[in-house]
Amino acid sequence: VEISLEARVAEVELAPGHLVSMWTYNGTLPGPRIEARVGNTVRIHFKNSLAEATTIHWHGIRVPAAMDGVPAVQSPIAGGAEFTYEFVVPDAGTFWYHPHVRSDEQVERGLYGAFVVRDDGEPTTTTDRTVVLDDLHVNADWTLREFDSMQAMVGRQGNLILTNGRALPIAPMERGGLHRFRFINAANARYFRLALPGYGLIQVGSDGGLLTAPREIDEVLLVPGERADVLVVAT
Repeated sequence: VEISLEARVAEVELAPGHLVSMWTYNGTLPGPRIEARVGNTVRIHFKNSLAEATTIHWHGIRVPAAMDGVPAVQSPIAGGAEFTYEFVVPDAGTFWYHPHVRSDEQVERGLYGAFVVRDDGEPTTTTDRTVVLDDLHVNADWTLREFDSMQAMVGRQGNLILTNGRALPIAPMERGGLHRFRFINAANARYFRLALPGYGLIQVGSDGGLLTAPREIDEVLLVPGERADVLVVAT
């Protein structure tokens, strides 16, 4: 699997008629969904077009230290510089990628994306959606609220909740279909408690990848950085 990613500033429409200047991968929020199968070699050609250094950390994926995007083991990639990440994906599941340099601000500005790894024997579903949850703190003029040093310690909760970079989206479900939702909490500090009134949920995956057996749940609680794969039968 070989792709190119560029960290750059872009205007993103978070709600109809409201454009916000965000830091993005390839100009989208979230960044491109990367898909691979267990055992694949993944090669990402990364270019940093921001005015400050950054990295990419592959959250939840077991990768060599030199590819992990953490400053302790990888030198940050300066603005205008390029770097190629290469590793083999060993586990199936829903993961995500984001910087590990000033991540309290860089992730909050929009640098995140989903990484899906598949394996044989997974359930066949009518739809397979990745749902990246986030919240931003925007001013009345739809600019991002200024950042301060305290949030690096305590985080901050926003006043605009986003799903895949949009406010108040709708996900249609085919009646009788089996629908898979891959939830990712990319928020800085907010917990998300998710439920679908009138429906039972079947959890098949978590932070550790696929569960050994499905389990029935009424709701799922996601803390920042956490993931959960859930199946729903639309009646």
